[in-house]
Amino acid sequence: LGVGSSGPLPNPLDMSDGPAGSTAAFWASLILATATSMDNFVIGLTYGARERFFSHFQNCIIATLNAAGTMFSMAAGDLAGEYIPEHVAKNIAGMLFIVLGLDAWRQTCVADSSVMLPISKVDDLHFSRKEDTATRIKHSEAISIGIGLTFSNLAGGVGAGLADLDTALVTILAFLANFLLLDVGERLGASISGRIPTNSIVVASGGVLLIMGIMQIIY
Repeated sequence: LGVGSSGPLPNPLDMSDGPAGSTAAFWASLILATATSMDNFVIGLTYGARERFFSHFQNCIIATLNAAGTMFSMAAGDLAGEYIPEHVAKNIAGMLFIVLGLDAWRQTCVADSSVMLPISKVDDLHFSRKEDTATRIKHSEAISIGIGLTFSNLAGGVGAGLADLDTALVTILAFLANFLLLDVGERLGASISGRIPTNSIVVASGGVLLIMGIMQIIY
């Protein structure tokens, strides 16, 4: 066949039925769940650097709250999608992802210096942690953090619903991403030396959301 008969380029975000569509939907769901869960990673970094750790039970509570928020916000997006033409719904979803990405970048511009926590401060906490087990986080604090993180992720859930992603798949992936990223962030925060580059992490996750939004609109 000649070059002129090659046909249109494939859509990398094709969510249609079939193996290709299922694979694209899975990766889109995984990327979205991970990108919208990076706040958990940053929280884990800052708490770990201060030698304050969530128990697995508390981490599970936070992940469950985030997953529940994702599920209900996706249901709202799905419902809205029934009354909005498909191409309009995709554009709205793309704009939501772009707004989330830009907001993540805005946060790095207005964040104070405490976001970049010098690890030397951890040294001041070693003695108190050995003598006082109260440095372990209270359940009420963990629930408050979980609720705050849940509200920050609602727009992503609505966008995922409008993008017609599978609610059950995104919810499960959101739970796993929230749980794992908080745990990994804690461990890294407790062991890393120098200053924690949390701003770089937020910039990266914002960039991912921007790319997803642009691709959602273009295709």
